[in-house]
Amino acid sequence: MHARYLVPSLRAHGHDVRVYSGGDAPAMLREIGSIEIDTLHPGPRLARRFSARLTSDRRILRELRPDLLITDGDAPSLHAAALARIPRIAIGHGLLFAHCRMPIALPFDARMHAALNAASASWIANRIIVIHFGELKPFDPRTVVARPDPRPELFEGDTRRGDALLVYAGQADLSEHIRELHQRGHRLQIFGRAERLPDGLRVEPPGVERFASALRSCRGVVATAGSNLVGESIALGRPMLLLPPAHMFEQELNALLAEGDGFAIAASAEKVDVPAIDRFEALLARGVPRFEPATPTASQALLRCITELALAG
Repeated sequence: MHARYLVPSLRAHGHDVRVYSGGDAPAMLREIGSIEIDTLHPGPRLARRFSARLTSDRRILRELRPDLLITDGDAPSLHAAALARIPRIAIGHGLLFAHCRMPIALPFDARMHAALNAASASWIANRIIVIHFGELKPFDPRTVVARPDPRPELFEGDTRRGDALLVYAGQADLSEHIRELHQRGHRLQIFGRAERLPDGLRVEPPGVERFASALRSCRGVVATAGSNLVGESIALGRPMLLLPPAHMFEQELNALLAEGDGFAIAASAEKVDVPAIDRFEALLARGVPRFEPATPTASQALLRCITELALAG
């Protein structure tokens, strides 16, 4: 999702950009052009897969001879660029664990695990851009905190609240929460994964534009706590019920931070929390303001970092 607005912004400023991506990303990036590569996720034979990607990335960089590498959580390309002495920018939301101070207390073991994962994909970057929906203080001068760029399809045209709740079940089955909200009389527009739905409800077909339209016109959001959706909901002034899966520490943090700022109610994806839903309904009734943190957009921060590296070189 970051690349969908960052790449056009770079190209609009005269940069020649080549995009490499893996997993589900190539289909989402078809419009901007993407060459598919293996995505490095934790799992069996990690060292062997890392070595294979490093070898492949070094070959790609020798052929392209780029002036700069920008990576979103991808460690092999970062290390390949370092070996080739190519300037490097790491960008992404999860980097906050390694490069920013947290305003709330976090479990030490979980924080350290997340910080080590983030550091592995950023520690040798020349500049680091943490994309976050709020305001955080970075540890060092290499790091800048930036907010997501506003997507035109979200903020152009009519953004008045409708009467439906947008439900996004990204990596968790929220069927029981959907059933509870349906029984309370809420109209629901459902995206993502949802099984055992009540009669009369269905999951919407996937689509970036269709989802943006639903988000623009919804009354509130019920979702797992991915940072992009949280940021867009805050920018639109939509109250949220955030239900992060228990195994996703980054999303649990997002939910707690959004709740601490008064934009959301945080609960568990695994079990229906009736008091939390009661508090969410009260938040819907009160409403929340639109909010834009006093940080640059990600594209502004990226262009600034590119200029700094060019001057330094």
